[in-house]
Amino acid sequence: MGNLADDQRNAMKTNKRKSPSRLIKLLVINKMIFCALVCFAKSGANQNNCTCEQSSNHRAQANMDGKGKSGLTLIEAIAVVESNNNPKAIGDNGKASGAWQMWEVARVDARKILGRDGTDKELASALLGSISKRLEVKLGRKATNQEIYAVWNLGFSGFQKRGFKIENCPRITQNACVKITNLISRAN
Repeated sequence: MGNLADDQRNAMKTNKRKSPSRLIKLLVINKMIFCALVCFAKSGANQNNCTCEQSSNHRAQANMDGKGKSGLTLIEAIAVVESNNNPKAIGDNGKASGAWQMWEVARVDARKILGRDGTDKELASALLGSISKRLEVKLGRKATNQEIYAVWNLGFSGFQKRGFKIENCPRITQNACVKITNLISRAN
């Protein structure tokens, strides 16, 4: 891959009418690669030791195959969908925070499940496991990633009010469910 300036010049030369979205994609990809390289160097060549806010993106970049495909775990996909994996994100009028956009009540529940305090990822993982188990009991079958995410997004009672059906959820939740599936399925 050439440098960003060369890619931008080539894109402009070959087609003056190209949308700026290609250039934006190039900027984002180059930022991810640069950050991944810095973290790679700092972490002793182990992307799993990366501690920066882009760690999920780094793992995805490191796992890319020749076809440009990569896949995230459900917990990583939720962080990307909820906040673009930004641990400093604040949402829901200040009620949700962190990469997983957890409310304080969810953090309290997660600490109870975990039996201690933990990192945001540990709390999110504990809560996700609990959601998955509770949903599977209620549905009488293994829950899909989209159903688990819908509970994450709407709360258990919120998803239950919609008959545990993705198509009954708000459009923004439906769209996020599709993104979750796409982020995870890239590995397949």
